[in-house]
Amino acid sequence: MLSAPKLLSECSPIHVIDDTPGEQYQIQIESGDYLLLEVGTLANTPASKFTHPNLSLTQKRIYEFKHYMRYGKKWTSKAGISHFFVVPRNQITVLPYKGYSYIHVMINGVQITLSVSGSTQNGWTDLLHTTVHTSVGYSLSILKKIAQVSVKMEIPPKPDTYFTEQRWNELASQINAGAIIKRMSAMLRQNPDNPPVVHFKNGCSFDGETVVKYDGTSRQAILVRVYPYSCCKAKRSQVNWLATAKANNL
Repeated sequence: MLSAPKLLSECSPIHVIDDTPGEQYQIQIESGDYLLLEVGTLANTPASKFTHPNLSLTQKRIYEFKHYMRYGKKWTSKAGISHFFVVPRNQITVLPYKGYSYIHVMINGVQITLSVSGSTQNGWTDLLHTTVHTSVGYSLSILKKIAQVSVKMEIPPKPDTYFTEQRWNELASQINAGAIIKRMSAMLRQNPDNPPVVHFKNGCSFDGETVVKYDGTSRQAILVRVYPYSCCKAKRSQVNWLATAKANNL
């Protein structure tokens, strides 16, 4: 039988969600008065630019996403901004969901999913530590709700072994690729005799040229022209979008 929603501040160290024999599910909770939430947002989204007096820390991050495909697993990387909130436990309600490494909670009227680790101990046991990160991609309105019940504390930046500023900038520019292409297309229509330029990543070129003329789009590819030669297709992943945006003053 599933338990009722309960304030995190009132939960026991082992909070049982389902005590059905053979289907037990519980959360092992680290003691403390607060949770430090790392809420991830993708770079260049409105949520990534969020500010609030109760926000304890904002930090650039590189997120790694695992995708389950028919032929196996696939990993992708995205640039992001993490916002860190210190939330009193009496503002967090644990919801009766069996998330299996995902704990569902309610904070100030909005539902949040916490990403945790778990094991097959006594059925299934999720481990909730005092520092925990959420799913990535919550909206600006949800961030505002979390901030309203948070308290500001001085916390040090979190270490990130795989982070480099150059890699973050490259990934962030990929997120902007669609917007950059739209603006280059508009520039091409307005002045076809002076098309925008496209910069390729190191190791990518057309006829040995790493900077070529933009010539439109075709499905998932972009069209480029090495004058006076014919038009060619290039993959978006071959383009250095940050350098391309700067070269075209975008």
